[in-house]
Amino acid sequence: MAIEQIKDGELLVHGKRFKARVFDINGRVVELYKVGALSAALERTTGTLEMWEKAGILPTPLYRMRGSVQGALRCKRWYSKEQIINLRKVWRVLPYGQGQMHLRDAFIKAVKHVFYLKDVVSLEMLEHHGITNHQAGAGVPHDPRTAHDANRTAPRPHGSDHQRQ
Repeated sequence: MAIEQIKDGELLVHGKRFKARVFDINGRVVELYKVGALSAALERTTGTLEMWEKAGILPTPLYRMRGSVQGALRCKRWYSKEQIINLRKVWRVLPYGQGQMHLRDAFIKAVKHVFYLKDVVSLEMLEHHGITNHQAGAGVPHDPRTAHDANRTAPRPHGSDHQRQ
């Protein structure tokens, strides 16, 4: 898996460390990560994630903060560890994006299914809820280079014994 929890409040995503910030939200202590951690987990830029949010592919982050420090805009989109790990699992099963645009509807449905969960889901749980790479109708697109044609004869091996038949 590309995401490991090193210790409380710290994730390792594709070899890069991300530290959580702890917030008190309505009396509940929540560890949140900046959008960069989700970006790394999904192997997409933060700009792409923002575009996905505007297009309705990703839900609006549950945790948004505004403000600035010494005139610099602070991160305004925050995600929980569970959201990051669950969305990574969905993306591994349904790798929507470059070259996989046919998975869009299945990806959106799966993201909405796991986005609000408070626990990390297993791959078996995703399958149990019908989140598989075959969810997009025909599944993986047909590749004519690997298709088997029953009417085609197998190539003959080269060599003198097979040439004299």
